[in-house]
Formats: sequence, structure tokens, C-alpha cells
Amino acid sequence: MGILDDDFRDETLVRDLRATLGIPDDVRPESIDVLRRLKLARLISNFEIVDDAALPYADARWDGSTIVVRRSVAERAASGSTDDCFTIFHEVGHLLSGHPSRNRRAGSNRTQHGRLIEADEGRADRLAMIFAAPEYLANISLDTTASDIGETFGLPPIYAERRLESLKRQFRYRHDIKRELPKGKSTITIDTGNYDEALPAMLRNAARSKI
Repeated sequence: MGILDDDFRDETLVRDLRATLGIPDDVRPESIDVLRRLKLARLISNFEIVDDAALPYADARWDGSTIVVRRSVAERAASGSTDDCFTIFHEVGHLLSGHPSRNRRAGSNRTQHGRLIEADEGRADRLAMIFAAPEYLANISLDTTASDIGETFGLPPIYAERRLESLKRQFRYRHDIKRELPKGKSTITIDTGNYDEALPAMLRNAARSKI
């Protein structure tokens, strides 16, 4: 099944983590509380909230055992900022993936150099999306929109769009629904005229070709 295998594996990974943390059915887990629970469960050595000056080039950082978060990010997350909550969940994604030290870059430039690091960042984003909006809590249909996902689970719009794609892929598989072709990609029918009128000419041409 390829990508579906990845979907189901990661959904299980996240479901197990949420159960371990005691928040299996929490639709909008509070991000700082998640860090506290990770520490209590001894899944991280510690989490630190530091002054912005102490983390000048990153919104947050995973160092392999500790999650470090800028104070401004933590404060905005506590106030309900979906972007900043996602930043913290992104670091949880690194933890789940077993990645070495990684930074969530400050500002709009979140790209780090190197294909391996870019792949790690992409996987951390993927697991953060699943952690925020797990499939078993989503209760989606083919009519569910990205706005529905964003409003329910507190995902920023760009991540709600990406999460919805995975959720609908799993929904179609579970309900044996074939994906419709995008508009403009439907089968093209070519009008070749009246077949009954064309048939005699076709037969005459076929007879001539045998002479």
C-alpha cells in the first residue's frame, strides 16, 4: 500500500504516545502541558522555556533529549496561537522520529541545509500534524474541509490542508472508495460520426486492400 502503510504506522505511533501521556481523547492538547507530560513519562530529560535572546535563530529546538522553546513562542502558544502550538508539536515530532538535534527556525525561513535535515523536518511536520489531529478523533467524511480540521484541532491552514489529504486517503481506503479524477482529467470521448453510415465504406476499403 506504500504511503497508506506509512499513514497507518504513524497513526499508531501517535495514538500510543497520546495514550502514554494520558490524553488519548484530548481534541486540543495544550502544548506546554504535553511537554510536562513527556517529562513525567521520562520520554524527554527535560523541557526548557528560555529568553528569546538565548535562542536567537530558532523558535524551538530538539537536542536529542530536551525540548527548548523560546519564551515568546511558549507565551503565544499558551494564548492559543495555532502556529506556536504547532512549533512545539513539531519538536515532539522529532522526538517520535528519534532524530538528533534539530531547530525549528525563527521567522519565515524554516529551511535547514542538507537533504537529510530537510527530510527530518518534513517527517517532524508530518508527525506533528498527526499528533494534533489523529485519524481516530477526526470523524471525517468526503465533505470535510480543511477549515473543519483547522477549527476542530487548532491546526494552521497550511497544515490543515496537508492533514486533510492524508485523512481522506485513509477514509477512502477504509470505505473502498475510488478517488475521483480531477476536473479536466476525465476520459475524453471523440465523436467519430455515425458508425452505421461509416461501416459500408470501411468494408469496401477492407475488400480493396485484399485485391
